[in-house]
Amino acid sequence: MPLHIIIMSYFSSLIANVIVMLGAISIFVWLKEDTTNTWIRRHRNAIMVVGGILFMLFVQSESWTNAHLSTVMMGFHWTYLNLEMIALYNFTLQTRTRWQLLSTLGLTTMWFVYNTKTYTANAILFYALVIVVEIAIFAGSRKILHSGWLYFGGLWLLAASAFKLTTVIYAHQDLLSWVRQISALLILQLGCFLYGQSLLSKIASTERKARFDELTGIHNFATFNQDLEQLFDDFKQNGHAYAIYCMDIDWFKRINDTYGHVAGNDVLRAVAQCLSREVESVEYEAVVYRTGGEEFTVILKNVITDPKRAAEVSLQLQRAVRKLRFDFAPEMEVHISIGQERVVPSDTSYLETYKRADKYLYTSKRSGRNRITVRGETLAEDI
Repeated sequence: MPLHIIIMSYFSSLIANVIVMLGAISIFVWLKEDTTNTWIRRHRNAIMVVGGILFMLFVQSESWTNAHLSTVMMGFHWTYLNLEMIALYNFTLQTRTRWQLLSTLGLTTMWFVYNTKTYTANAILFYALVIVVEIAIFAGSRKILHSGWLYFGGLWLLAASAFKLTTVIYAHQDLLSWVRQISALLILQLGCFLYGQSLLSKIASTERKARFDELTGIHNFATFNQDLEQLFDDFKQNGHAYAIYCMDIDWFKRINDTYGHVAGNDVLRAVAQCLSREVESVEYEAVVYRTGGEEFTVILKNVITDPKRAAEVSLQLQRAVRKLRFDFAPEMEVHISIGQERVVPSDTSYLETYKRADKYLYTSKRSGRNRITVRGETLAEDI
């Protein structure tokens, strides 16, 4: 075959491969990362496995058609062999379920059966080697995904074993065919890797913007609402109790009016960081949220009923904030009012506990600010 025809075939097939794989990756990442569709969330692994199988069957059918209808052999039908290896490799790494492993092994066996005309000892031996490599990749998938070297190394280990098997099945792979095969695999996998990383990075960035407050860097109200609903469901099912601490910066408008909004933003960031540091020393798992302009909320998880300890935690947070100092006003003290409540079995909605804590916060406000109200009882002011 003339060289210019081979070159044209190489690049046209490579471009088609890249387009097909990038499209498959887009769909796969969407299925893997989508959190809005309840049905997809519930059946995610099954959908991904079935999708992977259908894609592999499509590639294998194209490979079979090319192998049996083409009058000219151009290597090991590299267009489809490379697609199959990359797809199987990434499906196995990303899905990480036993059904995915079984489908991977089944599809590999199917490819071996319909491509092998004579079952020699070498053919069976290298088929078994490919199977062992696929099982090893599945077993080490978590480590492989966290290392670029392991990621590419795993692919080329699979490719080497698959190429060795194909040399047993087909005996006409010349040097030029090997150059096309290996160079195309490298380009295709590098393109898939970079595109996949770019998609995941964009999704992570979008999710962070959706879940975190841009000014303070802590969780926002939307995340608080979602987390609170999940905690309430867990409490009803498993009895894991939680406590809510609603707090508000006292006289915050006065700070803005006196020192300006830039200074006010500095105060918000400082309070958020202070609360985040303080809850790390509490014995319960804790999360801090910005739930309003100058309002913050802390959730303590898996708590034990102890009003005394609730008061101690509230005082700890209040005192830590009061110790903050600012360059624009070294003499200024920041005070917060707090309302605390714990979920109880009689609650019928995830918002009931939060509404009581918020109510107790405003009880503290009406009691003179810089006060703490724990489950309806307002403590004496801490001087």
